[in-house]
Amino acid sequence: MSNQETNTFKKIDEVKDGEQETKIILVHGFSNKQLIDFIDYYKKNKDLPKTIFASVTKNSINMKIKDLVKELETEKQAIEKAKKEV
Repeated sequence: MSNQETNTFKKIDEVKDGEQETKIILVHGFSNKQLIDFIDYYKKNKDLPKTIFASVTKNSINMKIKDLVKELETEKQAIEKAKKEV
């Protein structure tokens, strides 16, 4: 990855008003293996911002983006809380 690309990702991941902006990658039409391979590949690059990965479901396909983002953020917080309690 070039320095310019790395700098772009650092700018994307900057903190705004004390909160980090949520990054989401929403995929559709991937097989489970393709999705897992993609996520593994993405996570190997430590310069990329932390991201929520989600696949379109029968429920989410009809949601407004703002509602989907809110739901994904809520799920992420619940998962992080559960990890801390273990």
